[in-house]
Amino acid sequence: MRNKVLRLAVGSLKGSRSGVWRFWSNSKGNFYVANRCLGGQVKISFHKDRNCHFGFTSEYADKAKARFGVMDRHNEKLVIPHEPIVSALQILIPESELFTAPLNQEKKITWLDVPPQDSIGTVTLLICEKPSIVKLPEGSKKGWIVGKLEIEIRNAWILYAFTPMDKGLSRVITNGRLKLASVLKNVQIPDGTRATVMDSGTHHDRRVLELAC
Repeated sequence: MRNKVLRLAVGSLKGSRSGVWRFWSNSKGNFYVANRCLGGQVKISFHKDRNCHFGFTSEYADKAKARFGVMDRHNEKLVIPHEPIVSALQILIPESELFTAPLNQEKKITWLDVPPQDSIGTVTLLICEKPSIVKLPEGSKKGWIVGKLEIEIRNAWILYAFTPMDKGLSRVITNGRLKLASVLKNVQIPDGTRATVMDSGTHHDRRVLELAC
């Protein structure tokens, strides 16, 4: 699991699935996360200095400005604390948002189990200073370790779990749809497009919601 690039998706190649999420690192000590559907356009950056960003890539910034009227390509900015283990991100993938579409699987993808009906598949990114490690007991309700990225000074561990839908999560989805609708107003979007919506706030442990456009 000690890869520099990991690709994860909920579902299966021939059945219903989520978008493909890519996790990677670079020689500078940074971690990055992006949905393959939006690759080259939107990413989440976790920099070595603990300053983090969610927004458009530098390559897509000019198009985003023209298409969406976005002046600052970093939609959300956050700082993760100086702690040995930090929960840096949760990706929420509702069972209701899975879709069926052809996928050219050129690269290896780790397929994650579909959450039960009315549940959410939750992918958690933990950033750990060395020598800190993450261990989950067998059968833990906190989920499974599904991947790891290792660089010189720190590691990123990726966990997956099922989260039952409740009023709070239902509200997150509703608010995410409203936020998405405001951004995509009067914008033509191809069928099958996926969207990533990050919650706003001053806290560092953000949640990103995958939605069908």
